[in-house]
Amino acid sequence: MSLNQSYDGGRTLKAVAGIALTTTPTPSSSGGITVTGATIDRLAYDRRYYSAKSLVRGRFVGSSVNAVSAALSFQHSSDGTSWDSLSTATNATKAFGSSSASSGQIVEDVAEQSVNLVPARRYIRQVLVPTFAAATSGDSFGYQGTLVLCGADEQPNT
Repeated sequence: MSLNQSYDGGRTLKAVAGIALTTTPTPSSSGGITVTGATIDRLAYDRRYYSAKSLVRGRFVGSSVNAVSAALSFQHSSDGTSWDSLSTATNATKAFGSSSASSGQIVEDVAEQSVNLVPARRYIRQVLVPTFAAATSGDSFGYQGTLVLCGADEQPNT
């Protein structure tokens, strides 16, 4: 076996869909909305994953005086219906756009959150709260979430 084959880290990763591709038009106020991702059953995979990277790709199209703040968090559950925040998740906030821009803006970026899944219960999901800095007609924020599970408890057979 070659060195390249024995260190194939990609074999220990599993990407799963989290938050469906969605576009949020300008809300009636600047307050945030809570978007919950798909319920992911950790026992549905062939190995147990002990960490994850929660990614949300966003695209803000806005006026010269607006921006969106995207706050990421993570939840877990024993039964898939009653959810609690996972305290080992490093909450992250990412700004898309600038409230001091001098003209219209289009900003694309990725928000990342590291998650320790060791104490997580069976079901997990992403949570996103996009908050507009101001409510300006015509602004929108599109986003999509992905969860990359990693750190399997054993190396796969080669």
